[in-house]
Amino acid sequence: MKLYIETTVPNFLFADDAVEKKAATEEFFKWLKICGDELFTSALVLEELEAAPQPLRNKLIKALRAVPCDVLPITREQRGLASVYVA
Repeated sequence: MKLYIETTVPNFLFADDAVEKKAATEEFFKWLKICGDELFTSALVLEELEAAPQPLRNKLIKALRAVPCDVLPITREQRGLASVYVA
């Protein structure tokens, strides 16, 4: 199976106001480290995590990098399409 890790996934690791989601995400990340599935994230996710305030930023990036994700590049065409969707 191929799984895409988007921005909100690592955020739930640090969601102290959503205890059940935080616990489920912690278990999910343990599983991601040992599963045989193909894991992906994107350069856009990394950009979004880089925009988080410190010290959360470092925690988010460290958590995502702790799982074996391939980082997919974002093309100009994809950014243009995203702009159309947002508009």
